[in-house]
Amino acid sequence: MDAQVADLEAIRSHLHLATIDLVGDSYGGLLSIAYAAAHPEHIQKLVLSDSAAPNLSAMKRDLADVFPDVIAREQVEAARLNDPRQIAEAGLRTHFRMIFYSQELCERYLANAPDLGLNAAVGEAVSQIHQHPRPHPSARQVQLPHPRHQRPLRP
Repeated sequence: MDAQVADLEAIRSHLHLATIDLVGDSYGGLLSIAYAAAHPEHIQKLVLSDSAAPNLSAMKRDLADVFPDVIAREQVEAARLNDPRQIAEAGLRTHFRMIFYSQELCERYLANAPDLGLNAAVGEAVSQIHQHPRPHPSARQVQLPHPRHQRPLRP
């Protein structure tokens, strides 16, 4: 997390921006909170969407109290599965069931996202996009001065 906050600060500094509007969704929200805590003088606006809690480990412990039915269903489903990939996918589906307020909306979302990030072909396609990005023609492109900011994505 500290390295990612430092990366954000390096980008802000490189662009010579005194303050920034920072938008974070899910894990990006957690990262945005960490950046804002470390550099409040550089935040103009902070927008969080479906952000993870700053104390994520404490929140995970509370899930069993908040969603006992979902956790119980996950345990039953994991016990009947033998394939680690299927168990991982079931865990991701459980995660989504806990973040949607409506079971109907959750099922609709999951029906349109059957891979949930576990498909190797999808991962490879995303990796290729990151290696050979095609930004919007009007996007401003920036080359960061330090190679540490150009780490390859892990597969």
